[in-house]
Order: sequence, then C-alpha cells, then structure tokens
Amino acid sequence: MKVIEVPGDKAMQELTRLLAKKADTGLHPVWFGGNRDITFIAEGRSQVKNPKTSITRSMKMNIDEMIADFYSPDSNDGEPREEEPAEEAWVLEEETGEDSEVTDGDDELDLYCSGKPPHTVHIGLLDIDEPWQMFAHLGWGGSDSDFQCALHRRWQEEWGAEVVVLQESIIECRVLRPPQTRKDAMRLAREQYFYCGDIVSQGTGSVLELAYTLLGLNQWFFWWD
Repeated sequence: MKVIEVPGDKAMQELTRLLAKKADTGLHPVWFGGNRDITFIAEGRSQVKNPKTSITRSMKMNIDEMIADFYSPDSNDGEPREEEPAEEAWVLEEETGEDSEVTDGDDELDLYCSGKPPHTVHIGLLDIDEPWQMFAHLGWGGSDSDFQCALHRRWQEEWGAEVVVLQESIIECRVLRPPQTRKDAMRLAREQYFYCGDIVSQGTGSVLELAYTLLGLNQWFFWWD
C-alpha cells in the first residue's frame, strides 16, 4: 500500500481524481484522514498476517442468517425487532401506486469528512482485487474484519457501494447503484441498522427515516461512538 499526503483543502479533489483513474492504475484510493487516523490504520495493518485467510472466511459467512438472528424476538442486541406498521405502510403505498419519492442521486462526492478536513490528509492507494477486501488487508475491525468484508462485499455486489473513507470510527461509501424503490430502501435500512445502530439511535431516529434517506442516495455514512 502506498500512502500520499495531500493538503486538506485539495484532498476531496484529489480523491475524486484518483477514483476516476482507478480503472487505469488498478489502485483503490481511500481517505484515511489526519495523523491520528493514519496511525490507527498503521497499527491495524501491522497485526495482519494473512489477508487471504480473512477473505476466504468472509465468503463463507451467512449474512442473511446473522441479520435474521439480530431481528429475532429472542435476540437482545437492539431494536426494532420487527417491522413497525409505519414501515410496512410506507412500502405498501408504493406497491399500490403512490409516488416512490425517489430523487436523482448526485454523481459528485459529498463526503462528511471533507467538511472540515485536517491540514494534511492521508490517502491510501490499495492494490486489491475488490474494495471490500481492504478490511482484511488493513485489519480494520480486528477480529471482525471477516464480517466487515462479508457485509461490504454484499453491498458492493448489490448496490455498487465502495468504501472511500476509512478512519478509526467512520466509514463512508460512494454508491454507484443506490436503491430506487421503497422496498429495497427499507431492506437496506434494516441491514444498515444491524451493521451500525448509531446511525439510527444517534441519527435518523428510526429505521423508517433512514430508509427515506437511502432512496437514490449516492453516499453512505457510518460512525461508531
């Protein structure tokens, strides 16, 4: 992995340029952030022994089963456990002919991390086959790196979601094929709540509101306190 340093006020422009050249360079650019973030990334990477082992394990994980267990009435991992009537009604409105409320996504990256970037931003250039494999190569998530690979592989294959920001407690993705129907947005919102409860409990306030935001949205943002 190569890491370049870019002035904070030029970092978004440089990340966009590097993403556009990815097909030619074969390198996936990732915004790591300032000095604290790059130190965290380096520490995680130093613990990696064999990323191929983590990638192989991730491809055997049953994400559907894990999500079903999370929403099971017998689970105590979080809430909501079952779809609320409002969620079901919102999906049903579209199925009965109501407007889907889908808006055109913006092709320009509008990343949260670029709002107040540090003086110097570190951008990693990863020589990996697929963006979702970065978790195995960087050791992000520690023992959970297999799970990170598995879920982001799922989202990359279905929605074209690629991680472009990876920091100690923040992940941002650009999304090439965002959900266009309420049913898909609701299913994705439930998956994202399972993955990162803080985006609901400290963000949208409900899975339904999260689903509203995901329709046609080209950027996803996750954070953990």
